[in-house]
Amino acid sequence: MRGYSILIVSILVLLSSIAYAQNIEVKIYQDTDVGKDYGDIKAVPGESIAAFVEVENLNDDRSDEDQDIEGVEITATLEDIDDGEDIEEDYDSFDMKARRKESVAFPFNVPLRIEEKKYQLKVIVEGSENGTDFSLSEEFFVDVDKERNQLYVDKLRFDPQSVGCNSAPSLQISIYNIGTQREDITLNIENKKLGFSVTRKFELFEYPDEDIYENSIPVKIPADAESGVYDFEVLLEYAGGEVLQRESAAVQVQCSGDSQGVQDDSSQTVSPEDKETGQTAVVQGGNTPNNDAPQAQAVAARLQQSTPPPEIVQNKETSIVPFLTTFIIIAMILLVVLVVILLKRK
Repeated sequence: MRGYSILIVSILVLLSSIAYAQNIEVKIYQDTDVGKDYGDIKAVPGESIAAFVEVENLNDDRSDEDQDIEGVEITATLEDIDDGEDIEEDYDSFDMKARRKESVAFPFNVPLRIEEKKYQLKVIVEGSENGTDFSLSEEFFVDVDKERNQLYVDKLRFDPQSVGCNSAPSLQISIYNIGTQREDITLNIENKKLGFSVTRKFELFEYPDEDIYENSIPVKIPADAESGVYDFEVLLEYAGGEVLQRESAAVQVQCSGDSQGVQDDSSQTVSPEDKETGQTAVVQGGNTPNNDAPQAQAVAARLQQSTPPPEIVQNKETSIVPFLTTFIIIAMILLVVLVVILLKRK
């Protein structure tokens, strides 16, 4: 008899927890100029996303303290998006009156090196209503879309950036393939005033294969060069000659005073072969720099989309309200039958 009583109590507690979980709704949205947009979050490599998690107390009587939801705790987890690692955020707990909404910010940066697919964003909300604890889990998605042909120049600068005549600063180059196609690239670097021109050819694959090109190319500054700032044109072309991207890098030349110029504090690690020969260096996927927030902000400006802002809607397949209602009714009927049987056995 004692075992039956424990079972009955456990069922009642479970049913109460499930019932109270129905009194809170969870959504994901992004702020736009025209208001809140709900739905799957659409993103591109390197983009900075400012998303929000919204929870609402669906109870309707604010004067009834039993309808308050207390100790609301939210955990948002974007799974496997950062080279197999999660992006997770926990939030301080708060209380909610009936018919109230609360939003918490969930900003994140989409890595440059990422596969084109949908990534699951799981939101877990826990709290207590009328003395009963509950937990609710909802799933949303971040849909990463990539262009067919897209390169990102992560680094293009001279080291050092200020030199004297008769010197040889190195042009540091780092290029990502953030598109979906393998690319055969021709890199042309030219400054007509100094009579400098160099060409490098290389191939880039789609992530997670060899998707990064890094090199350090020495540039000879003649002894009779004039002082000033020299701009070098950098062209990235397809094998057929079509210009894919046009960039530039500048070096300051001062031919009077200290011929060594001002050294730049930053430098790039390049293999001894590249420093000596200036030959192409294709870096494997695992030996790459981290995708930090400044880098992601820079590429976000480059990759502005012409499409309207994406809408964010809750995944309808995750709704469990109809199922829970039916389950509760059946469970209550079974509970009544069980109680009647136990009373008859007495």
